[in-house]
Amino acid sequence: LRPAPAGSGIVFVRTDLGGRRIPARIENAGPSFYATVLQKDGAAVSTIEHLMAALYAMQIDDLDVELDAGEVPILDGSSKPFVEGILTAGFREHDVERQYIHVAKPITVTHEEKRISVHPCPEYRVTYAIDFDHPALGYQELTASLWREDQFVEKIAPARTFTFEHEVQALRDRGLALGGS
Repeated sequence: LRPAPAGSGIVFVRTDLGGRRIPARIENAGPSFYATVLQKDGAAVSTIEHLMAALYAMQIDDLDVELDAGEVPILDGSSKPFVEGILTAGFREHDVERQYIHVAKPITVTHEEKRISVHPCPEYRVTYAIDFDHPALGYQELTASLWREDQFVEKIAPARTFTFEHEVQALRDRGLALGGS
């Protein structure tokens, strides 16, 4: 992770592809299967979600993420190792005012049985709920105010990726979850 000039945003740099740059922007979103993928000009990077969550929560806006492969390391399956690494490395402040998006009206996106909604709110608060017909999971819900860095560090960052045993082979057939247990 290397500090970048103000206004450059988060950019994934594929060092194994001669330094090809893939900005983390919506227009570079690629097709995905159990991972978030960015692609540009034939280069791609996947499994960016845990790192991107950590960068957002730590309010890091401008960064080059150098990778020598097409996937961000999964580490322990959470954002926690990224948060710990960022906190250890420290921050470099820019002398530029941060810009924010303000949600003016509710927005909901639904896909099959999944739904995400964004609502106007005076703070950045997230409520997440899952409901699985499985004795180890069932219904779970968490609300956290992410304006407070400690809420992300304590409540969100340790949340780990999981899957069901019956889904593992399909993941491995696609070259995913190879380090999972």
